[in-house]
Amino acid sequence: MNYTEADINISDIDQTDDFYKITTADVDDDLIHSIQSIGLLNRPLLMRKGHAFIIVSGFRRTEALARTGENRLSARILHPDISPLDCLKFSISDNTTQRELNMIENARAVDKLANLTTGAEPFYTLVETFLKLGKNRRLIHKIQSLNSLPEQIKTIILKEQLDFSIASELVGYPESDLTAIAIYLDTLKLSLSKQREFLTLIAEISRRENISVQEFLNEPDLKAIIQNNDLEGNQKAGKIRIYLKKRRYPSLTGTEERFIQLVKELKLNPNTKVSPPRYFEGSVFSLTMNFSSLAELIEQKESFDQLIRHPITKKLVDKDFY
Repeated sequence: MNYTEADINISDIDQTDDFYKITTADVDDDLIHSIQSIGLLNRPLLMRKGHAFIIVSGFRRTEALARTGENRLSARILHPDISPLDCLKFSISDNTTQRELNMIENARAVDKLANLTTGAEPFYTLVETFLKLGKNRRLIHKIQSLNSLPEQIKTIILKEQLDFSIASELVGYPESDLTAIAIYLDTLKLSLSKQREFLTLIAEISRRENISVQEFLNEPDLKAIIQNNDLEGNQKAGKIRIYLKKRRYPSLTGTEERFIQLVKELKLNPNTKVSPPRYFEGSVFSLTMNFSSLAELIEQKESFDQLIRHPITKKLVDKDFY
């Protein structure tokens, strides 16, 4: 790496130019206190661009030093003939040697490599060499696609409130839709399966009713749930899930309600559960009976016998009823 060392004015650095920025982390108090105590152990890497300097690596260190009130910075200045691709390699290497990159940082790095590389093979070679992401080209492009998502969605991914596999399916959505989706995901903090269910339902409702996802999520009934401060996150998620299923499957919801009512009329033992066929398709019902002793098993047998003889049971499994 061809560079010289120099002390420069921080005001001579264009900190708004983030072309080579990989990190998603903000400056924190620990970094500021470290610099105040022992100074910069690793000098930022800069390059002259026009009348100013731009940062190749060391964005957080530069900002943290400026926050301490310092006006001067000791830096490494790259030779002006070094190519943008080599500068990006320096930036990626500086980040990957300090920590494992998160998904958004990987997406940034892959996207920047793609923009600076001519030809497919050199690109995939660099991704494997510098980012250790393997040779699965489909996966690499999925990761790259995350960089096109709006910042609100990227933040949700970093909070681990949106799985990578699902996030990649949102690429191409209008930004207005994604902004609305981000509000719900950030509030509800859904599990992986519930994330997929939520996004599938709102997409299907949007297509069927010919309205945008943003329009649907901004409807008063849904907004009233998400903005209700008297409800906890799980309660909001439950109410929204019920609302979405009713909206998407109005006839199915009615069937579920009839089934639940019949089960209540059976007055089953608390350790007994009857489940219908999934989505009431097919004809296989499920009966679960829990016990922890022989006495409880005998009790469950009696409950089973009563269930068979109960007149409601025949109606419960009658397909014509549904």
